[in-house]
Amino acid sequence: MPSPLKKLFLTLFLLTFTLYGYAQRNLSGKKGLIYVPSAEESQDGEWSVGYIYNPIDYSLRGNGVWAEQILFTNINLLPRFQVSFLLLQQRRDGKRKERDGIGDRQLDLRYQIIRETKKKPALALLMSSPFTIDAALQTHVLVASKTFKKNHFNITPSLGFGSPYYFYRAEDNLNNGNIFSELTLQKKSEDNFNNKYLVGLFGGLKCSLYENYHLLAEWDGQKVNAGISATFFKKLNAQVSLLNFDQVSFGFSYATNLKTRP
Repeated sequence: MPSPLKKLFLTLFLLTFTLYGYAQRNLSGKKGLIYVPSAEESQDGEWSVGYIYNPIDYSLRGNGVWAEQILFTNINLLPRFQVSFLLLQQRRDGKRKERDGIGDRQLDLRYQIIRETKKKPALALLMSSPFTIDAALQTHVLVASKTFKKNHFNITPSLGFGSPYYFYRAEDNLNNGNIFSELTLQKKSEDNFNNKYLVGLFGGLKCSLYENYHLLAEWDGQKVNAGISATFFKKLNAQVSLLNFDQVSFGFSYATNLKTRP
């Protein structure tokens, strides 16, 4: 497997040959930075699919034991409303944890409450489905983003707040026939994972050149992360990041618009 430095060099090489396309995705496959989501607008009919690797020291489900891979797909059913489906799978030494089956299955919703204008930022609400019984990648946040443009250079700061609580079903997997059974309010710091993913105040900054070369920096509520990202062939995106400046994360995604004629 390539070393982190080789992965970083490869991504830098790809940056030289990129074309304009869709924005990079955060850990849960939403528009954003690395862990931090943004409130940037997604077009009606926009569809994406992708893969993200989350390293072992910062994994959400098996911290320090198993690394993770997140497979995602999402689609904008309405101009400001997006539905995402995620699979979180644990892995180590290039192999998946077999007893997890296909992994954690999760449905996420994203709605842009306020569109960005010249004077005001965009505001978006992101929520994970409350019908899960066992999910480590829980997103319940409000986030605002504003893009400032100067010629071919853009700066997009994002600032948000994540709820320390979420709804889930305190149900046994063998008694999982009713999606509304045993709904309860759970504190993230007291659940089985205690990963505090996007809890409290978080924010980040994306600097873009020609809207396809991106430098990323963020505070995800627990640590500082930085990364680079680029889109090529107008639809493919590659991203590599340093989490807390000591662990490498990377991802790839494909995005297009299903309502746009060829």
